Amino acid sequence: MLMYRNSFDYIEENKDIVSTIYNILINHDRINTVTHSLSILFLICNFLGQEGVKSVWQAAESYAKYHEKKIFLEVVNFLNDNSIDIKVNTLTLICMMLQNISDKNMVIICYKRYHLLLFIT
Repeated sequence: MLMYRNSFDYIEENKDIVSTIYNILINHDRINTVTHSLSILFLICNFLGQEGVKSVWQAAESYAKYHEKKIFLEVVNFLNDNSIDIKVNTLTLICMMLQNISDKNMVIICYKRYHLLLFIT
């Protein structure tokens, strides 16, 4: 457990790692790479809580602005993937993010603005 904690401390100090993982997730077509990238992102949200969610959010926002797309659009599209592992990890990431958002108003904004209500109902 200590090894994992040290890794997450490193990630917390070096936020650009989350952006790199997010970019790998979105720009890769290999099932294993996508599955593991999603796993790493939901573990970041789980271990780092609000700070982890903020890091993933900023990575997604940065990617969306640079590519002129809606935030989390590619992540949402993973729910249509043929791989059950990708679908499960995508749902887990979304649930971890929603669970660790401390501002409940932000959860409502996520539901409405980013169509996350589709995942919950």
